[in-house]
Amino acid sequence: MLLEQEIRLDFDDVLIRPKRSTLTSRSEVDIERDIRFRNGGWFKGVPILAANMDTIGTFEMNKALALHNNEIDLFTAWEPIVASSMKQHRGFHITFQRITTGYLYFSEAFVYDNPKLTNHILAAVIRSISWMKSDRKNLLTACDWNIMAIEKLIGEKSILNASEIAELALQDILVYRSKYSIVPKAEDIRTNSSLHKEYEFLAALNKEKKNNNWEKMAKSFDNNLINGILEHPEEFRLNDYDMDGKVVE
Repeated sequence: MLLEQEIRLDFDDVLIRPKRSTLTSRSEVDIERDIRFRNGGWFKGVPILAANMDTIGTFEMNKALALHNNEIDLFTAWEPIVASSMKQHRGFHITFQRITTGYLYFSEAFVYDNPKLTNHILAAVIRSISWMKSDRKNLLTACDWNIMAIEKLIGEKSILNASEIAELALQDILVYRSKYSIVPKAEDIRTNSSLHKEYEFLAALNKEKKNNNWEKMAKSFDNNLINGILEHPEEFRLNDYDMDGKVVE
């Protein structure tokens, strides 16, 4: 570690004075930009950046700086941030909403080294979703657990209650009609599908590994694992619910 002994200046020592402008209000400033990504893709809007710091790079700070001060007109986020913001700010409106795709991934090495564990993890996911769909009381119980976990994580009271979180779940992870609906279909991973468009978007932002490509991603889906669980409900006890913390022998 190198310790510098020279005197340095910070924000208490320096005042940045704005340049003189003919504008009468900051609302007249056009900060919309057209951005073309190096790997393809195009964005038109207001680029919002936040520093990766404990008190600066948080969504709450972004809202304090942008939403409360009317500095931006639009933001995008995943639930439950959207629902929480709508509840706090009654004047907000949703301009576009879509359910994004989510998948459970295992590495080939993990599946090869832990075949039984892989099966039981898949069975647990199917069992928990089925349990929540079987009775609204179960769903509300799960939402109460979710709230406890959220409050423990962020150290603040949850803005949404159990009923509100349950409605979000019914529109998202619990929207499917049958157990087999959670199995990816051929049309789900075809070119120009929702998943493909999400992949292209992440690739444009350089969020995908350089040695990865769409063909490799599409081939990584293996329905044999989950179908093997669904086809043997008794063996994997898919209908045996015990959510009270007791061990089922």
